Amino acid sequence: MRKSALLWSAIALTLISDARSTDLIKEEFKKEVKSTHSSFTTGVSSEDVYESYKDAVSNLHIPGKSKVGLTNLKLFSEQNYEPAILTLASLYKLGEFIDQDLESSIYFYKKLPENPDALISLGSIYHSQGEFDEALKYYEQAQEKGHPFARRNIEQLKFDRE
Repeated sequence: MRKSALLWSAIALTLISDARSTDLIKEEFKKEVKSTHSSFTTGVSSEDVYESYKDAVSNLHIPGKSKVGLTNLKLFSEQNYEPAILTLASLYKLGEFIDQDLESSIYFYKKLPENPDALISLGSIYHSQGEFDEALKYYEQAQEKGHPFARRNIEQLKFDRE
């Protein structure tokens, strides 16, 4: 199944590959919850966290419930829940379900200094604003962390500087 079949997985999990199956995405998410968010999920099963998070993102698409979805995502992000932080940063960057606000997007992405997707996104924001030195800094950090698009973005940045 392609990521476009489940928009929540594309936004909430910020996974890029179209080749991943929905079941694999769910399993990776559950594994992530268990391994890195134990303090947040103590006493709560990873399945419950997964369902709550999916519901929060799904609510974004329901007229009259988008504010509830955003509120729940913000609550998840306040608990330093990485998928929620990435989701909010992306929503602010794109202006989806919320007014576009690049400063808020930058704020959320900077909360994840070890996440290559956050780093590449920070680079792209600064790149689009013509802040090439700042963009390069984040692209290089993303490359060090193995992001598949970092090298391409660095090359594009060099071209754009000319």
